[in-house]
Amino acid sequence: MWRSSRLLPLILGMALLLLMLLLVGWTLLHGWHATSRALEAGPQGLSGELSTVRGYLAAGLLLVFLMFVLGGTLLVRAFMLWRQLVRASNIRRESHRRYRFLAEGPPSIGIVRISLEDYTVLDLNRAAMKLFGRSRAEVVGEKAWFSVDPEEQEGFRERLSRLSPDGAQLVVPVTAAPGETRYMEWHISGVAWEGESASEAVAVVTDATEAMRAEWEKREKERLQGVLEMAGAAAHELNQPIQVLAGFMDLMMAKITPEDPLYPKLSAMRASVDKITRIGRKIATVRHYKVKTYLGDDKIIDLDRAADSSLHSRGNGPGAIGEARPGG
Repeated sequence: MWRSSRLLPLILGMALLLLMLLLVGWTLLHGWHATSRALEAGPQGLSGELSTVRGYLAAGLLLVFLMFVLGGTLLVRAFMLWRQLVRASNIRRESHRRYRFLAEGPPSIGIVRISLEDYTVLDLNRAAMKLFGRSRAEVVGEKAWFSVDPEEQEGFRERLSRLSPDGAQLVVPVTAAPGETRYMEWHISGVAWEGESASEAVAVVTDATEAMRAEWEKREKERLQGVLEMAGAAAHELNQPIQVLAGFMDLMMAKITPEDPLYPKLSAMRASVDKITRIGRKIATVRHYKVKTYLGDDKIIDLDRAADSSLHSRGNGPGAIGEARPGG
């Protein structure tokens, strides 16, 4: 439309210039014929034909003058149009370079075009190919959730089918390469032309694996802090009663002989106290957050995995239960 609106006056001017050129030719031809007739008529008809020749000559000169004016105008118009075309071409080239940089420049920001009719991938940039570990030929035409973990694919599809004007944001595990699972953060927005509903979506994809790992480590530290506080409190509160109980049992066993009927019972109780002591040492040396399943879906701290084995094996963890203390 832009080119047609600017080329039309130029085309009309060239057509008019061609028409004027034809008129000049027609005028010269008829002027030549009038001059020939005047020469053939002799002195008697020369005066009559001379006025006709002058008319053709004046018309020819006027047409030639108009042709020069129109030709000059057309040249100026053509030059201005050429400059506008060069400027428009430079702007288009710069825009293409800018959009290409936005689409292909950032090496860690993937861009994926998705059809909202059948949820297939229409195109993707180099960064997205690098994130997914696949070429464009391998991805285009596949469903948008082609690399999403199978357990997350149905939820991913539902989010696409219910895409709101504000878009959608989700983090899902994907298979970026054979045997490698990474977490990708998707920012999906529908693309709608004026007066039409959204038929395509653009997804900005980034690798959120490190962020997820940092979040997990933060949560584990928070949970571990609670476990350590609980373990320290439990070790402190249980330490003194267990020491007293173990001391009294040792005194009672020292006052009777192994043949006494109470001795086996006291020995079994003393073994239980020793077991409680070992458990207390594990509690006092908890350094990791590890859980195990208990009674269905309930989770409890796995002391064997959560405790620091080096401290537990030495039996000198801080606040170890059952250990004699100076003056205790």
